[in-house]
Amino acid sequence: YIPVHSGNDLLEQQVGRTIYEEFSTVVILKEQMRVADEGWKEMLSRLRYGRVTAEDIAMLRRLVIGHPECPTTDVNDGEWKKAALVTPRHGVRRAWNDAALRKHCQETGQRLYVCRATDTIKGRDLTLAEEYGLALCNSQRTATGRKWKVKNDLEETVSFAIGARVMVIENIETDLDIANGARGSIVDIILDPDEPEIADGEAVVHLKHLPLYILVKRTRT
Repeated sequence: YIPVHSGNDLLEQQVGRTIYEEFSTVVILKEQMRVADEGWKEMLSRLRYGRVTAEDIAMLRRLVIGHPECPTTDVNDGEWKKAALVTPRHGVRRAWNDAALRKHCQETGQRLYVCRATDTIKGRDLTLAEEYGLALCNSQRTATGRKWKVKNDLEETVSFAIGARVMVIENIETDLDIANGARGSIVDIILDPDEPEIADGEAVVHLKHLPLYILVKRTRT
């Protein structure tokens, strides 16, 4: 593509064009490395071009739990225990993650840590008046059922445990593969030195401070 009137472009457009022309190598990916099932891979290829067949649709319907020809599904057995739930509803995701984490702790004997989100304004802690205002707003939101869109809004609490599987949901450092969709397992949790002593046998711990850091081992795909 060659612009017809490049002389009339804005400065940003001219700079963008110059940067684009610096690329001299084009890499075309032809081999699918992630999907191993041939039938599924062929269906995805047809789906990409809008050429899905009746056989493809029938195959997808057979994967719906409850279909007479659906393979045996037991979320408590084998690979199904590692299956990821894909859902557009945050409420379902939160309930699923909470149930899966508690089940993991029951089966492995690992301690469940619960950490409350810390509210800040431009990196500083809230004043007493600001904490009161925030609590008042949250109570009004709960009473009225209103949904407010807040930038960087975190969950009120975050639960985690050693051995729990986690997923990155934002692109943090793509050069290191710490990107949306990357998964791994928690291998260690280093608590704040000021954290009160935890009694032996305490299964659920509500932390007073944020952990110093959490070590996660990436799952390579």
